[in-house]
Amino acid sequence: MLHLAEALPIDLEAGVELGEKLLSRKRLHDLRHGSVSIQIAQGVDITLVSKRLGHASPAITGRLYAHLLRSAGQEVAQTAANAVPRRVVRPTRPHPGHNDQQP
Repeated sequence: MLHLAEALPIDLEAGVELGEKLLSRKRLHDLRHGSVSIQIAQGVDITLVSKRLGHASPAITGRLYAHLLRSAGQEVAQTAANAVPRRVVRPTRPHPGHNDQQP
């Protein structure tokens, strides 16, 4: 649900879609870009994002939003790396009475 910070400059009836009288094409495009940015940041598959945008292929979406995919990809890689258990290696200590030097 959309919550506005202040009243709209025009009166709209319930169910009326936002149109040119309310938002310019540039503002509508900004909303579209913002939506894609959120989806990519949340890990939504690029194929699904591409379909929702109406792009002919995910490659188009990937080219347009590559700058967002890099950071999302880095986060995914870090998440995967953090999921891999690591063996704790403790420094070895010589046993009491053990002498590595030979006469």
